[in-house]
Amino acid sequence: MRKLKDACGYLLAFVTFILPRFALSVALGVLMIFPLSILGFPFWIDSIIIFVMVLSIPFISGLTECVIWAWAFIVVLSKPISGWSIFYFVAFAIYFFSTLLPIVINIVTFIFNSITEVFDEE
Repeated sequence: MRKLKDACGYLLAFVTFILPRFALSVALGVLMIFPLSILGFPFWIDSIIIFVMVLSIPFISGLTECVIWAWAFIVVLSKPISGWSIFYFVAFAIYFFSTLLPIVINIVTFIFNSITEVFDEE
C-alpha cells in the first residue's frame, strides 16, 4: 500500500509540476526562435543571436529579445496576411502580455510612485 501511495504521489508530482514546466520551456523555446525564422537570417547569425539571448546578462538578453520580436513584427506587417503571420500575431500577443506588459506596468508604477513621493515631501 505504501508503494502504491508513493507511486501515485510521484505521478501526481510529475503531471502537475514537471510536465507543465517542461511544456512551458519548450513553448518558450519555440517562441524565442520563431521571430528568427520570420527574419530569415543565415544560420550563423541566428546562432549568435540565440547565444546572446540564452547565455548573456539578463538585461542584454531581454533587450535583444525585445528588439528581435519588434523587428519581426514590422517585417510581418509588411508582408501579406498568411497562416504564419496570424500565428506570429498570436505568438507576439503571448510575448507582449507575458513579458513586455509587466515591464511597462512596473516602469509606470515606479514613475508614478516617484512623482507622488516628491510631491508628498513638499
